[in-house]
Amino acid sequence: SAKTAHESQMAVILGIWRGMASTAMGGLIGLGAFTIMHSPDFSGYADSVRSYLHQTLPADTDAQLRTQLLLPTALGVLLPIGVKGALAAALLMGLVAATAAALFNFSNGLIQDLVLPFKKERLGPSAHIWVLRLTAVGIAVYSIFFGLLFKFNDYLVFITQLMSAIY
Repeated sequence: SAKTAHESQMAVILGIWRGMASTAMGGLIGLGAFTIMHSPDFSGYADSVRSYLHQTLPADTDAQLRTQLLLPTALGVLLPIGVKGALAAALLMGLVAATAAALFNFSNGLIQDLVLPFKKERLGPSAHIWVLRLTAVGIAVYSIFFGLLFKFNDYLVFITQLMSAIY
């Protein structure tokens, strides 16, 4: 929480800049892959991407899976080794942070809406933290098994928005 109005306004501005930077990076990555696959100047790269996908994925593979793997394969061809590793590290850190935040939000909502209303007395701080941790572990285990059993053959953004709408 901000201590002053100026600090609050600066947080808003920095948040907007962060959102603009992530939107620009997502657009640039997609534009780079699109350029590789459609520009005649990069036809050699596009041919290597297509041949890699045809060698890696069986012939009976769903066309949607090929479409989803086109961008990371094109980036693998486009980026040099050091940049590829730095991008992978940044994406991994972002994935861990987003997953931790989602687990916290989902478990907090579950406890606040389903557990605490049925308790006759308030939980102490340490008990509340333990219930929160156990709920987060339970949601993580459920998510792993759900992801293993239910195959997503649709767009990733659609599934993410669907899960957020359910939440």
